[in-house]
Amino acid sequence: KEKLFFTPFYQGTAWHLRYIVGSWQTNEEHIWARENILQDYKNEDKVADVTHKMIKYKLYNDDGVSVHSGAPYYYNKPITLEAYHKIGAVCGGISRFAVGMAQAHGVPALMVGQPGHCAYIWYRKGQWVIGNDISGWSKSDTHSYIQYSWKRKAPFFPAMDNAQKNLNNYKLSEKLRFAARFSEPHDKFEVIEAASSICPQNYAVWQEMELALEEPTLPRDVVHQALINELTSIRKANLKKKKVPTATLR
Repeated sequence: KEKLFFTPFYQGTAWHLRYIVGSWQTNEEHIWARENILQDYKNEDKVADVTHKMIKYKLYNDDGVSVHSGAPYYYNKPITLEAYHKIGAVCGGISRFAVGMAQAHGVPALMVGQPGHCAYIWYRKGQWVIGNDISGWSKSDTHSYIQYSWKRKAPFFPAMDNAQKNLNNYKLSEKLRFAARFSEPHDKFEVIEAASSICPQNYAVWQEMELALEEPTLPRDVVHQALINELTSIRKANLKKKKVPTATLR
């Protein structure tokens, strides 16, 4: 039996699912999306890009009403995925259609704002990619009313995804991060240091690290030794990549 959704729905974490089930579209719109998607785009690697084939960029509808008028452009009817398809849209509608199509098929996606423009990001081939883009990742922010982790800047989405590649390590680093809040001030650094070693991609840990380093009772020699250990670990890892015997380390 054919599955209703594509692979990301079944293999993603709870964080990924947030950007599927937290959709702005209704169930009826999702059903319409699954029934009307162009067959050439009915796969997890192309689903969002169908927006450029199914939506016409139109500043005015067929009766000459400006898109900036809002509801009158859509004849004062619900602004659905089907309406975008039949009537047209500009950047906001094009990106919303892409996100809706992806989510309807179980693929994480969300809208992002750029200067004077609306783009979208979606989960393709195991990584976040940007679509309908004119300004790049650095000038993209999470759209209003969409939950985000760490910070609103769009690059934090691939950063969080990277942190969760080893989900067990990420979870353990989060447990240690919370445990550090209940530790004695002079112990907090060592707990956070352990968390950063377990999952160095966890941005929230480094925010806590900054606070831990500001603790006036923290012995400087503890910090110094942690840095030495980290540098030694990095050096060993680099030498291993070059296939240099670790016995040569002194």
